[in-house]
Amino acid sequence: MTAPAARLNRRHWRVAALAAVLAGTVSCSNASDMSNDQRINDALLRTLTSKNAAICVDSGTYGEPLAIFRTMLVAPYPVRRMLHWSTPDPLRVGRSLSDRELVDDELREGHSMLPEAAQDRPLPLTAQGQLNALAQMASLVGSESGVRLHDTPAVPLAHVRWWPLNRLGSRCDAVHTVSAPVIKGDIAFLTVTAAHQGTIYAFHKVGTEWTTIAKWSNWLY
Repeated sequence: MTAPAARLNRRHWRVAALAAVLAGTVSCSNASDMSNDQRINDALLRTLTSKNAAICVDSGTYGEPLAIFRTMLVAPYPVRRMLHWSTPDPLRVGRSLSDRELVDDELREGHSMLPEAAQDRPLPLTAQGQLNALAQMASLVGSESGVRLHDTPAVPLAHVRWWPLNRLGSRCDAVHTVSAPVIKGDIAFLTVTAAHQGTIYAFHKVGTEWTTIAKWSNWLY
């Protein structure tokens, strides 16, 4: 092999090696993103079934994670002062409202009040302020796209399925729909809705594990 040919082969080898390193970096980054999504998913499912009730969850994500929070930032003060972060519990911790009650309110132009459950425990004021500030910043960041939820053996009470299956069968009392998460550093937020109720959950990452740390006030839709 001539010297120029040897140099050319070495150059090709270095280019190939660099490409492999870059490809590995991109692959690791994607794998990390997928790992974050799955770990947040697992933390959420554990929270939603923490009262030992089976739930059905749509496998596809829907909606913006902090759209309602962003809207409530400009709500009148008497409304905003009632909103708070509490220790995380399943979404349906209060009395469910029937479709008839919601229709009656619409006809009367009334407003149904969703009572907080007795076990609702607001976080300290310092934590409230920190979470509000983080959520406000995160509301300006785009959420993950194309996230899919999956069953996990660690949470057998959560049945994650394609959305038509959740609505055709009688297995589900209320179908939970989850938004894609918005992740900002070691904090993440997402929205969960079911049976005309919705809320936001906050998550914190320590090491590689995500933990549910707070739940916002419920709203009606």
